[in-house]
Amino acid sequence: MQQLLIRIAATFVLTAVIIHPLAIWQRCAAAEKNELTAADVELALKRATRYLISQQDKNDGHWRGYETNGTGQTALVLLALLNAGSPVQSPDIQRGLEYLRASRPTLVYETSLQVMVFCLAEPNRDLPRIRRLVDLLIESQTEKGESAGGWGYDCRRTGTTDPSNSQFAALAMWDAQRAGISVPRETLLAIAGYWNKRQFLGQRGVNPDPRYVGGWGYNNFSVTGSMTCAGIASLLMAEEAAQIADVQINGDAIACCGAEEVEVRKAELGFQWLSHNFQISSNPNGSYWSYYLYGLERVGRLTGKRMINNRDWYREGCAEVLRNQDATQGNINDSAANAVTPTALAVLFLSKGRRQIVIARARLAEDELPRLQDQFSFKHHDHAVNNLNGHIEQAWKRDLAWQSVTLGEAEVTDLLESPVLFISGSERFQPTAKTKSVLKEYVEQGGFIFAEARNGNGCDGSAFEKSFTALMAELFGTEMRKLDRSHPVWSAQVPIDVGRLPDDFWLYGIESCCRTAVIYSPISLACRWELHRAYGVPLEASPKVLAELDEATAVGLNVVTYATGRELKNRFEKPLVELDKSESIDIVRGTLRLPRLRHAGGDNETPKAIRNLLTAFGASIPTLIDNESPLITPSGDGIAEVTMLYIHGRNVFEYSESDRAALRTFFENGGVLLGDSICASDQFTESLKSELARILPEATWVPVGASDPVLTSQYGGFDIRNVTLNDPAAAGPVATARREGPPVLERLVFRQRTVCLFSIYDLSCALESQGVTQCRGYLRDDAARIGINMILAAMME
Repeated sequence: MQQLLIRIAATFVLTAVIIHPLAIWQRCAAAEKNELTAADVELALKRATRYLISQQDKNDGHWRGYETNGTGQTALVLLALLNAGSPVQSPDIQRGLEYLRASRPTLVYETSLQVMVFCLAEPNRDLPRIRRLVDLLIESQTEKGESAGGWGYDCRRTGTTDPSNSQFAALAMWDAQRAGISVPRETLLAIAGYWNKRQFLGQRGVNPDPRYVGGWGYNNFSVTGSMTCAGIASLLMAEEAAQIADVQINGDAIACCGAEEVEVRKAELGFQWLSHNFQISSNPNGSYWSYYLYGLERVGRLTGKRMINNRDWYREGCAEVLRNQDATQGNINDSAANAVTPTALAVLFLSKGRRQIVIARARLAEDELPRLQDQFSFKHHDHAVNNLNGHIEQAWKRDLAWQSVTLGEAEVTDLLESPVLFISGSERFQPTAKTKSVLKEYVEQGGFIFAEARNGNGCDGSAFEKSFTALMAELFGTEMRKLDRSHPVWSAQVPIDVGRLPDDFWLYGIESCCRTAVIYSPISLACRWELHRAYGVPLEASPKVLAELDEATAVGLNVVTYATGRELKNRFEKPLVELDKSESIDIVRGTLRLPRLRHAGGDNETPKAIRNLLTAFGASIPTLIDNESPLITPSGDGIAEVTMLYIHGRNVFEYSESDRAALRTFFENGGVLLGDSICASDQFTESLKSELARILPEATWVPVGASDPVLTSQYGGFDIRNVTLNDPAAAGPVATARREGPPVLERLVFRQRTVCLFSIYDLSCALESQGVTQCRGYLRDDAARIGINMILAAMME
């Protein structure tokens, strides 16, 4: 490292002594050094799962604790381990599963948890067993009286119920449906009825402060955080599983608007109570903090809320778990006497909450109800994005998450938590100047906007369509264009049969940096997603309607697949956003600079690419950087002050004789040129090589071989001998348009020294944004690593 820093000083500070290179690094990292990372969460999970496994009785496979709950403790631990990623075929998991299979559960708690475990572990093998356990729960659900729809402790109808057991039974019904087990609709509606009746809404006509109304408790007088989470989640799961939707089907016709809106007021009131009483370090008004966290994660996931009362519940919850974890043993400390239970519940919180976010649904400011009345309802098609998320999970074979954001409140970093922002509207879209700026920056930083007008099928979205398309033209300087059938979105995941959709359907888009960054549908797709659940009993409808729902869902799946390339960020991965000028650090002598070389072939098509590369360099190599990357004319005065330049473009260009002479002098004086061809443009590559041949006719191009130091960590960078090349020219789904191997780089050698390192495949569009481009080039993280290695190699010349 010392040799590298000396090289930096010698290369970029021609007459100065370099300032201590860690100064800027420490300043940049100070704000983050105490922040939670994905690695912290992974370490906490490893410690906790190691502890749980150590507590297993290796003789028969069970876990001790709360023996009055039968096999519940064993089932809970297995559920936690499986969600944390423990292989189902591991000896510890198999011992536990065999222990459960040999049992005959008689309690609601253990029966419910066994259903959840068998649905997750080996559902095909245990399908008959799951069916029997579900039937046992259905038979033991209370049928009559004030407690109708709930469950007690025993798998028999006693007339008395317990809300905690009722929550676990509801969770079992939810997971059983996801495993393909049929649950009667009346059972699900009874669950919703049970929780509706138990909600605290005031007494004897008194209307207390609305901030404290809407919660649930173990009894009618004690409202707690854990039981309020149970009530919210149980209501939402039951309503969705029972296929309650604000869309109607009349024969072969779908009514997207005009249908009576679904009453979700009870769940909204519950969320309101939770928001006003929100805590992380303890269960509001109750005990058993880890049990509360277990329910809190479920509420956040089902509602799509990343923030509760403007606080990041998952990030704060993870930090609290880590504070309460024994760093040596790995167990979680809670009020429970048995450490296994809180540890298992904490593992469920950590593992389920870390699911990668694939799509965010935007709430429009002009459609908002007062904040206390509408915390997570979108007024239209509440289940649509959640249903689409389920179909994406099935297609990609992985658990995913979605979230909601409120335009007008969200910053760019908030939007960048999700790679796709879904906007649906019928009224005129009139965002503020700030929101316009946020949306534009979101797209420029790699975000993707997927929008629709609530048009057709009883809806009139003409006002939204007119205002939204005008706004996109304003923000991006181009009109929407119709996406022809050669566009990869039509086959990104599955082929789309447009003939099965309404006649006025098509997709329209706007291009931004080698990709379509905005896609718009003139009809409501969300209306159809609302009806098309990914799990549970298939919808009863005509073949025409079912075909239409399948195709609308395929469109949503393809758009998300195209927008992301099925590459998602980790939950704690910070988006790379250009620093605000007020936050930037003054550039001093001893700073790494990488100006861009001017030319007439599109020298500024990716203005932030090199800024982002330098930011990534500074985050990886402790040194001073200037990430401004100005454009420099070859024959201008500025070229004499630098020893490294970057060139990229897309079109044909030529230099003047004076520019060529200046560049030859630059190379003769030890200068190095780095570059890539934006979107793998053959025109630009040929122009650059032609110009360099005129400037340095005696120089020769040499391919960079797999053993070349530039592809290894020899210079202090990364081993990049196996990176992913995105090749959307290949036919078929996005997943097939990838190939792995070493990057294709070339050296231009002049007088036994490398004067140019060049990639014929795109780096710049990938560095410009976090999205997936439509051109041949490297994925963003690989592009950054390649660029960093190129800079380090140039320093060694």
